Amino acid sequence: MNKSYYVYILTNKPDGVLYVGATNDLSRRFNEFNNGWKDLARTE
Repeated sequence: MNKSYYVYILTNKPDGVLYVGATNDLSRRFNEFNNGWKDLARTE
């Protein structure tokens, strides 16, 4: 079985924070990000 994964870079424009990560479901991840699940992304 072949699974696709995506690397994403999202930003919180007011704060200028970049969130970088990987997921196999972009739609779900964008919804999580927009609904306050930003903590799932690790920032350095």
